[in-house]
Amino acid sequence: AINAGSWFAISGFHPFTLHIKGITNATVRIHASNETVQPASTDHAIQVGSPLTADGLIAITVPVNWIKARVSAWVSGTITVYLKGMQ
Repeated sequence: AINAGSWFAISGFHPFTLHIKGITNATVRIHASNETVQPASTDHAIQVGSPLTADGLIAITVPVNWIKARVSAWVSGTITVYLKGMQ
């Protein structure tokens, strides 16, 4: 369903990739923030990249403090977001 998303603390860790999958008929937007404290879930800060309407990957190459995925439109699909960092 439509969901504002929850902020996840990255604390400047980079680079990493977000793998978004399960989009059937929905729009997912990735947002980042460099606030020092966790933003409210209703705060969408800065959108990273273009909205996704199909499964995809988004690379984050700059340091950010917070990241979240927001489902801004939804008709169907079970959406999952995976974070993969450099080892």
